[in-house]
Amino acid sequence: MVVPEWFDYIIEEDWITITPEEGTLKKDETTTITIKVTVPEDADQGYYNAEIALTNRTLPTEFSQDPGMNPVIIKAEYRDTFHLSVEVFIPPVVKIQRQYIEGLIESGTTEEYEIVVENTGDVTIPISPKVGGCDNEYYYEEYYYGGGPSKLNEDWITISSPKSVPSKDKITVNVKISVPKDAKGSYAGGICLNVEDPAFEGDLGMWEQQVNINLQAWTPPTEPFTKKFNVPAGAKEIYMEVNNGDSFFNYMYYFMRSEKAVKDPDFDVSLINPNSEEVTPEIKKITMTGMVNLGALDYMPPWEETGEGIYQEMGIIKSQEYVINAIEGEWTLKILPENTFSFGYNIDITM
Repeated sequence: MVVPEWFDYIIEEDWITITPEEGTLKKDETTTITIKVTVPEDADQGYYNAEIALTNRTLPTEFSQDPGMNPVIIKAEYRDTFHLSVEVFIPPVVKIQRQYIEGLIESGTTEEYEIVVENTGDVTIPISPKVGGCDNEYYYEEYYYGGGPSKLNEDWITISSPKSVPSKDKITVNVKISVPKDAKGSYAGGICLNVEDPAFEGDLGMWEQQVNINLQAWTPPTEPFTKKFNVPAGAKEIYMEVNNGDSFFNYMYYFMRSEKAVKDPDFDVSLINPNSEEVTPEIKKITMTGMVNLGALDYMPPWEETGEGIYQEMGIIKSQEYVINAIEGEWTLKILPENTFSFGYNIDITM
């Protein structure tokens, strides 16, 4: 076994047994070498590495000059090697039934979320959830550097939880997030559950007990969007379509859901004609398209996993089509959206 210089976690030499210890491989001959890795019980979780050198052949990698200006090899590496990597882990006895809190939250309101923690082991497991990532320095540097989501203010989050998880039982960690009226845009944060399960200790395991929060705070508009357009002489009808599925940010409809229900998008559409009269076009067609998941996504609430809640509605795309008789001149289209972050429109003028 050769210790690689570029790794922090190195496999201990006494963990490894190589069979056979030596031998000769003749031309065109094949042999099998068995490497047995025995990990002690007190080993820390993590990734461990080593190089296995099959021969003593080396390659020079660094040189120096002796007083006579002749190159002298000061470092060599084995030539015939392969890399051995071992992940050391402890199977957890605690199951966390959601590790993501995501979705929509209206500015100036409070939403409540539940995290179910199950203990499948034989002893009671202490738990002490706190706001923030399980490794605060790394977590915040990773998430909030370089123009990403804003950091979720820790004062907005309230956590209530039992102090332990009984053996063969479940508990619920309740999370309440209150967003002020002036909050807008994307916010990210985290909750470290601090479950005293040995599987969650160390650099590798700590992330398994972290619940990530990604929320979109928004304020529903009270004033409509307006768009002026001209209708030429001889036009007969104006056809319009408004939808939340064909716009540039169409993926945002996915977030139009609260903790327990999808919000139905809608549009209040009217027009101001060239005579400065506000008129309501006749609605000709409404199309709704839904997306349903059968409980396969971890960030859904745990109560959705069984029973009637197995159907998880992801979001709704809605299209509304209108028609109105045309009049020559300048028109103004007015759209007041509801439960959508973005929308698109089409205007067709028939001659």
